[in-house]
Amino acid sequence: MYEVHISEKPPRRLAALPHTGSFEEIGATFGQTCQLLEERGQLGRAGCMIGVYWDNPILVPPGGLHSHAGIDSPADRAVDPPLEEVRLSGGRHAVLRYKGPYSGLGSAYRYLFANWLP
Repeated sequence: MYEVHISEKPPRRLAALPHTGSFEEIGATFGQTCQLLEERGQLGRAGCMIGVYWDNPILVPPGGLHSHAGIDSPADRAVDPPLEEVRLSGGRHAVLRYKGPYSGLGSAYRYLFANWLP
């Protein structure tokens, strides 16, 4: 259904805002992250947008899901509140690239965790 591959990824440092609730609703939090960086004159040097989803949506109800809406950030840039620094380890990662509306994220997560990962 979805293509998943293993890829070596470098460590990443994100400037991010926390999001609690449905993963499908993280879009507004990404908007807030971008707005803060724009107001600080830092969006021009920003890297790609990265969502970090800490919980398994099969096991955790939507209201209890935790994630971060982050932007790849250079090491020399300060990450000041309310933004949080989130560090992602490098190494081997399972990568599922999903393209589509946020409403389809649940299906992609279910496939990754329930079908592909086992």
